[in-house]
Order: sequence, then structure tokens, then C-alpha cells
Amino acid sequence: MPPQPSAPQGKPDLQLQSITIDNSVSLYKVSSGSITNYNSGTAPSPVTKTAYYVDSVLIGTVDVPSMQPGATSTAAITFTCSKAGSHTLSGKIDIEGLVDEQDELNNGRAISFSCTE
Repeated sequence: MPPQPSAPQGKPDLQLQSITIDNSVSLYKVSSGSITNYNSGTAPSPVTKTAYYVDSVLIGTVDVPSMQPGATSTAAITFTCSKAGSHTLSGKIDIEGLVDEQDELNNGRAISFSCTE
């Protein structure tokens, strides 16, 4: 009997599940928060990176470990607000686009926050 073909391998689907800010944001003070990444796919994901931005300006990156399907990974972030008013904190997982995913369009998330004097 000839060998049976193996079932097709699934793909990971990396998502930036949430972005949080721990406390109120004050002008020129270091603020902290977290980014939670999620693999909603059907295969493990390789190691990758998540970038985070304030008002579309890159603030930093965090390493994301390999994740099994259904797994999450949370990393701490810090940033400093240099202008009072309303701002956007955003992030994107797999910033280099190296992971072959089920859906490449669900890798980002953003939240609004106010920076006070």
C-alpha cells in the first residue's frame, strides 16, 4: 500500500490581543503598560517581535516567544509622553512580516489615552 499523504499543516495566526496602560499618563513621566499577543491559529508560531508606537512614532519592540495555538504572551512596555492632550498607543505583532499566517490583517491594535500636565 502506498504511503498516505500527511494532513496539511495549519498556520499560526498572530494577533495583538490587548494593549493596556497601568496608570494615568503625565507629561514627561515614564508610563508603563503591557501588550498581550495571542496565537489564534492552528499551528505553533515562531519567535517574533511586537513593535509599539505613540502617535505612529516607534517607541520600542518586545520579543514574542514561540506560542502554541491558543496561547498568549504578555510583555511589559514603557513610554514617555512629551505633549499634553489626546494620543494613540498602538502595536503590531510580526513587524517584519516573516510569519506565514492565516490572516495577516489582524496583527495590530490601538488605544487612545490622555496625557496631563
